[in-house]
Amino acid sequence: MDEQEENAYVLASSAGYGFIVHFKELYAKNRAGKAMLTVPEGYIALRPRLIQTLQKDYVAIVTNDSHLLIFKVAALPELTKGKGNKLISLPTKKSEDAPHTVVDCAVLSATETLTVISNGKPFKMKPNDWKLYINERAYRGSRLPRGCKEIKKLLVTKE
Repeated sequence: MDEQEENAYVLASSAGYGFIVHFKELYAKNRAGKAMLTVPEGYIALRPRLIQTLQKDYVAIVTNDSHLLIFKVAALPELTKGKGNKLISLPTKKSEDAPHTVVDCAVLSATETLTVISNGKPFKMKPNDWKLYINERAYRGSRLPRGCKEIKKLLVTKE
């Protein structure tokens, strides 16, 4: 088997659901492709994220209202397709504002730096800093500092 076929990815939606899928499961026999991730109406699929080590890596999830949750990748189920399990708890309160959504997710190891990109200055967190945001999967997550409004994406860098 090719080394790439052994790779695993996190598939997630902006609705706050996701799962782990292996690359070999992404192959499609049909020319039209294959439906992998079920995304609820009004939400979008997030970019797949490569997992380096299933037992040691972490998943970082950030929402449009500046909540960050980090948990072990091992807490996610390995599925071949579907909606997945809840990654982060999003408020269901109906409001006139935009609905609460997941903006981005990232996979990082215990030694990598996590950078939150927003309208303001990028907010860098070294491992000792982002470990304060670690909790169990499906929790709400902790609020980021005041300077992190209108989050655009998460970046992972080695340091």
